[in-house]
Amino acid sequence: MAKNLLYLASASKSRQKLLEEARIPYRLLSHKSEENLVFNCVSLLDQVKAIAVDKIDKVIIPQSLNESKIAVLTADTMMKSKGRILGKPRDLEDAKNMLRWMRDAEIEVISVAVLAIFQKENGEWIVIDKNILEGFAKILFMVPEEMLDDYFRNLPDALAAAGAGIIEGYGAQFLKHIEGCYTTVIGLPMFQLMSILNEKKLR
Repeated sequence: MAKNLLYLASASKSRQKLLEEARIPYRLLSHKSEENLVFNCVSLLDQVKAIAVDKIDKVIIPQSLNESKIAVLTADTMMKSKGRILGKPRDLEDAKNMLRWMRDAEIEVISVAVLAIFQKENGEWIVIDKNILEGFAKILFMVPEEMLDDYFRNLPDALAAAGAGIIEGYGAQFLKHIEGCYTTVIGLPMFQLMSILNEKKLR
């Protein structure tokens, strides 16, 4: 297995940026999981974990990949505010309504990442090791009504973010308070990821 290479099965620009800033080399893969799957889960954590695991179970690894063993990372992030679970918005209006819903209310954020080691056996990729990484945070994120259009104009990727919330760059001005892991809100529990990558000698 290539020691210094990770395969990321996520289109999230924020997750990619976190890896790049941490100087963790990676290549992109895709998956066939539906992002807004709803499982019969008791808790928000269980829901996010189920989606992240489904992504790793449905990752698309090219058969032509010239390696016998690879490390693949997937992740999912969801928010909950006033009893409502907030995943990715359906469209711009749904995104605006999510931000309105969260305004002046505490928001629970959970990110779950799955780091799996795949090995090629008889031409098929098989998971031989699976690690679940969990991150938690609580935030107050408030975008004023008169700034909603500017928010989405400056942050078009918010339409693909949990709760339409982005706390980096232009979005940082709307983050009033955070308790817990900052990178969890962005999309990856980075300290846990760094620890497991070092343990597995993957960086």
